[in-house]
Amino acid sequence: GGDSTVPGKFEIYDVEGNRVDFKQFTEAGNVKYLCKFIPKQSDTYNEVSTYLFLKVSPKEVKVINAPSAKPLVYGQTLSESNLSGGNAEVPGIFVWKDIDTIPRAGTHYYDVNFVPSDKNCKVSTIKVRLEVQKASPVVNAWPTAADMEFGDKLEDCELSGGTSNVPGKFVWSESQEEPKIGTQSYTVLFKPYDSENYFDVYNYVQVNVLRAYPKIYNYPSVSNLHYGQSLSDAKFGKGYSNVKGKFSWKKEEGFLFHHFQHIMVFQPLLVHIFVP
Repeated sequence: GGDSTVPGKFEIYDVEGNRVDFKQFTEAGNVKYLCKFIPKQSDTYNEVSTYLFLKVSPKEVKVINAPSAKPLVYGQTLSESNLSGGNAEVPGIFVWKDIDTIPRAGTHYYDVNFVPSDKNCKVSTIKVRLEVQKASPVVNAWPTAADMEFGDKLEDCELSGGTSNVPGKFVWSESQEEPKIGTQSYTVLFKPYDSENYFDVYNYVQVNVLRAYPKIYNYPSVSNLHYGQSLSDAKFGKGYSNVKGKFSWKKEEGFLFHHFQHIMVFQPLLVHIFVP
């Protein structure tokens, strides 16, 4: 480009006096150059010059192979994932674009910048695959279990207390289990509400199982007695309970003289499990 009223040629020099090829600039940015016009008839015409201010765009760089990212655990930032491998057309380094991002658990793709060592080359941005594992919550204190009766299921046993570093709930792992009499340990799970990013964790909690009270659905009817008979002479009708056992008078001795109320008791067959 460029023209003149007389034949001649244009030459461009940098600020240090070095000639610059029109077709190739070695420095990007807003650069100052000296432009000279040299007339062909140098014995007749003088050289003239002026300064040019050119905006030279950085060179586009192609990434050949993307780097691989070190897996993270939920809660860590991108800055904690090392990038390894990968190369481009020119020397440089790969860095995460948003280093303070905390990725969610799972497989995701995040922006990585390739920063050339040569400042005259343009930074390139690519997507890099990253694996993020779930985190394990920290349980500061496990809950305690209330006493329960034989025959109840673990789901009926209340858990109280227990704290963790993340919101969640404590539940029995085997909620339909019916524990035996005595003290045993059963698995309790802590289930974070944010199940997408946290694992369930477990521990063992002791349960104290007490003897149960039988359930009486219907007390038996009693036959009438005559004067002079004792309670032991009374005939029982059918009574119903949820466990095997027998009905009897609390005290059978003595004779009946009039209308009296007497205490009837139910004696379970398995007294080591049920309270008489």
